[in-house]
Amino acid sequence: MAGSDDKTARFAGSAVGALLAETCTLPTDVVKVRLQVQQSGTSGPRYDGFSDCFRQIARSEGPTALWKGLTPALVRQVSYTSLSLVIYEPIRDFYM
Repeated sequence: MAGSDDKTARFAGSAVGALLAETCTLPTDVVKVRLQVQQSGTSGPRYDGFSDCFRQIARSEGPTALWKGLTPALVRQVSYTSLSLVIYEPIRDFYM
């Protein structure tokens, strides 16, 4: 029973950690992607840099636009992180 509790605790802990990390870092990723895909118009690039892009998104689309794509990002990150931490020890023990 203790092994099952340990796996559950690791799964829950890593899921919460991944959720917090992804939620905190997603605005940076949204800004990065917008900068990468911006098209240069006749007057030059749309954004002057990271902070300008951040401000323009928040001003024109609202602050919640910085978290666009949060649901799929959380599904990906929580699934990957939780499962990798839960199955790490059994795989390690198998090869040790």
